[in-house]
Amino acid sequence: MRAAAAELVYGLNSVLAALRAKRRTVRRLWLAEGRTRDRRLDELLGLAAEAKITVEMAGREALDRLAGGGLHQGVVAEAEIGVDVRLEEVVEASAGPALLVILDRVQDPRNLGAVVRTAAAAGATAVVVGASRQAPMSAAALKVAEGGAEFVPVVQVGNVHQALRRIKQLGIWVVGLHPDAERGWDEADLTLPTAIVLGSEGPGLKRVLKDNCDLLVALPTAPGVDSLNVSAAAAVALYEAVRQRRRKLRGADSVRST
Repeated sequence: MRAAAAELVYGLNSVLAALRAKRRTVRRLWLAEGRTRDRRLDELLGLAAEAKITVEMAGREALDRLAGGGLHQGVVAEAEIGVDVRLEEVVEASAGPALLVILDRVQDPRNLGAVVRTAAAAGATAVVVGASRQAPMSAAALKVAEGGAEFVPVVQVGNVHQALRRIKQLGIWVVGLHPDAERGWDEADLTLPTAIVLGSEGPGLKRVLKDNCDLLVALPTAPGVDSLNVSAAAAVALYEAVRQRRRKLRGADSVRST
């Protein structure tokens, strides 16, 4: 049987999340010689022992090379690449109304990682990314995600435009963020099954994507500031969805208790 492809994950929180989630196999684990023990490291070593993962001690320079100069905090692991999932599968598996984040041509891995981290924290169904002109879920993106990629699927699609059409066929409301939109970010009903669409760091949403959104909304900014960073914009939109859904749930609970 052919072995599954592997990737390097570095940083204490990222590696610890991979061990906790158990969604993929961690094959090897390197620990910096002389690294100070603490509660999180003790948990990491305990999980590694349970999974029968050999922990190898390594010098800082060796870990620096493995992490490509990234901030590894003295912990690097080799893990199987996450299993590919289809968009339809993650939507069908959603426990409540789907909440998707669609990214088009986001090229900075730090922005990608930050969006994935926030999506995981907000309980999003998935992050959907295109295959072209898009930062991959590299070790750098995984580090910024701080383990978020272990808990929210990152679905790669060949064409974001075509993916939006499939999403709408699944009964999902498509809301695009665009600074020139006439309606405000809090005017969209995000309690519905929703896909939030964000464009690249510079040009933003392409015309073809704007035309395929059910609604375009803008985040308010002070004079002289054109727009927010894509990861910050995603965070605002996601937590507006969380706020609306919690308020609706509280209202439903109030009705049931009367």
